[in-house]
Amino acid sequence: MIAKATLPQSVGFLGKEHNVMGVHMHNELANLVHGPKKLDEFWDWLSERIQRYKVQALMGDFNLSLFRVIPELRSRGVVIDLGAWYPWKSLEGEPMTDSCGIFFV
Repeated sequence: MIAKATLPQSVGFLGKEHNVMGVHMHNELANLVHGPKKLDEFWDWLSERIQRYKVQALMGDFNLSLFRVIPELRSRGVVIDLGAWYPWKSLEGEPMTDSCGIFFV
């Protein structure tokens, strides 16, 4: 989903109006159930939409591909940085993370 957000006051470098995109990657796509070609097509589709609609904030659940978002989109010409994610450690001290992230474009 892509929408224009209009706020009563400016939000940093985004200003009062900015385009936002919400994405939920299907777990079968992230797990390559349908092969790597489908996942490559998804990254192509996503980068094209980001550029066409001038998306400034990308938010989503990328399942097992959270750490692929930046390299995949940068390789397709998108200027993108991580804004937020949710890391933690298990009770045994093992690094863990959720699959959701917010990115600034």
